[in-house]
Amino acid sequence: MQTLISLLLVLVALLTAPEPAFCESVGPPTQDDLSTPVGVVFFDLNGSAAAERNEQIQNQEMPLENAPYISKDDLLANVTEPSWLNVPMSRLRFDTAEDHGVGVFARVTGKNVGGVLASFADGLFQLSSMSVNWGIEIIYLAFRTNWIAAFASQVTAPTLALWQSLFGLGMGNSSLFGLCMMVLFGYLLYYLARMQLMQIVKTTGVTILILVLAFVYFANAGRVLLSVSNTADALSGFVLSAVGGAFSSQPDQTGQSGFDSMLQSFGNSMWCGLVANTWAALEFGTTKPQDLILTDAEYQRMQSNSTISENSFDPNSSPPKQINPFTAGWIKPGSRIDQIVLSYSVNNVARGEIVNVLADQSVDHGRHAIARENLLPYNKIKCIVFSFLFWLPATAFLIFSVVIGGSMILAQFTLLGLALLLPIIFLVALVPEVGWNFGYKAVRMAVAALSTKIVYGIFLSVIVLIINFVFWLTS
Repeated sequence: MQTLISLLLVLVALLTAPEPAFCESVGPPTQDDLSTPVGVVFFDLNGSAAAERNEQIQNQEMPLENAPYISKDDLLANVTEPSWLNVPMSRLRFDTAEDHGVGVFARVTGKNVGGVLASFADGLFQLSSMSVNWGIEIIYLAFRTNWIAAFASQVTAPTLALWQSLFGLGMGNSSLFGLCMMVLFGYLLYYLARMQLMQIVKTTGVTILILVLAFVYFANAGRVLLSVSNTADALSGFVLSAVGGAFSSQPDQTGQSGFDSMLQSFGNSMWCGLVANTWAALEFGTTKPQDLILTDAEYQRMQSNSTISENSFDPNSSPPKQINPFTAGWIKPGSRIDQIVLSYSVNNVARGEIVNVLADQSVDHGRHAIARENLLPYNKIKCIVFSFLFWLPATAFLIFSVVIGGSMILAQFTLLGLALLLPIIFLVALVPEVGWNFGYKAVRMAVAALSTKIVYGIFLSVIVLIINFVFWLTS
């Protein structure tokens, strides 16, 4: 528990972005996007976002996409693409402008050398980003994958077979059941000899109760397993939904449940706070949306550059259709420079031209003037250092997710094991004292496993509550 609390404090201390909205760009960004965190609003002027996302999923082998017995559609039904899947990770790279730098670094950090340093920083940044993505997906997998429901039919058949093998065609034909009855009667005679009448009544009552529960369960094993698992999901969903509805700063327009909304809010908050903010800080020197607004001077310089228009494509066309992003309204005065840069892949010459404008000393850069320094070749050493430092909280978050998600998945497999052993558990529980203790421990283990998802649902809700409070203080 101390480890979890420590990891929680690390995460809360590092997250500095406001809670993201759930946005899906179907048209040019509006003024409402000026307060949206980095990476939430994404549009593709490169015509390759879908292919980049598929490559990302294949290369990173993300748990959400490859989870057995569950599909992405099941996990994200009626949900707009979450930020950590919406923005292709290949777009989150450190750009190098053509300026050769100043001072002592001028001769050794030209664009080519700066590009090599940026590639090294990109590798470190990608490793950390993958850790964050994996952590988010593990949390999703743990909360949304119902192993009991998935394996209910597979568990029911062998359990019934074991029960029938123990009891044969009837209780009278089962030697094992007869042995248990002999032990039971031995206890009853012992209690009778010592005139412990209440113990006799208790033993008889418990035995009848166990037999009734056993025969009722094995007559409806599949339905009982599904009911138990659905109840656990409903309780954890209720907790997450209650907190999600109470503390969500954005109205839900996707039709998703509060449970899904809270999970996505958690994932988006972590991704925006850790990945997108780190990239924006190293790329532009700021993570504040209001400081990332394109100036008129930058807009005019970009608009006059024909290379940008010649290498831009309509985000809503398939196959990609060339457009002028300025006349179409995708790039305009007041747009966000982070959204503009992310709309092109790193190999698109249009992105290189945009970066050169942002690093041009003769252009007014408004409130993101430090972006010029960050985009110069000699500043890629800083990107390397901070990308390595970013690996520390990213790894802490991955460990946090593995502890939470792993515990929940392990609890579900514990329930599966107990369900398979129920015939033996029922049989042994017929024996007074020793059997009762064994049955009690099995029940306690099952309750603990069932409550794990509920407890961690409360824990995750508390985390979201704390994060929202920190966002409120820093916004």
